[in-house]
Amino acid sequence: MKKINHLLLFLISLTIFYFISTGSGCDKILDPETTIDIQKLYATWNLTNVNGNLQDVCFYRLSNGTYVGENAVFSSNGVATLTCPGSAPITRNFSISGSALVYTTGVSYDVTKLDSQLVLAGRNGVGRTLTYTKVITDRSSK
Repeated sequence: MKKINHLLLFLISLTIFYFISTGSGCDKILDPETTIDIQKLYATWNLTNVNGNLQDVCFYRLSNGTYVGENAVFSSNGVATLTCPGSAPITRNFSISGSALVYTTGVSYDVTKLDSQLVLAGRNGVGRTLTYTKVITDRSSK
């Protein structure tokens, strides 16, 4: 019985040590103001999915069943250029606050994913989630 208690105590100690040593990044998970790597945002993105409210978003189904979405180009000067296929581009000033993309129009999104995909979840009553896929413009990187 003593061996089992010692073994149990050892396993509990080992588990606590594991959580202490690997849990150093927990503050980033719990902190909603975690910053994003804004350099990854500066690219051309194609809207590939919309969940929720479609107002002010260019995303529609063609007669052949495929979907077409806007292209968004986020530039390092804080200007986003949004272009619907067949339409003139519009520009919107934006900034990053923590992990939020904030347009000067008042619309803001939480950036929930930023790699080869950009996922924006609406904030402050904006009832939609936008998913963009990064457009690769450098053919040598394929």
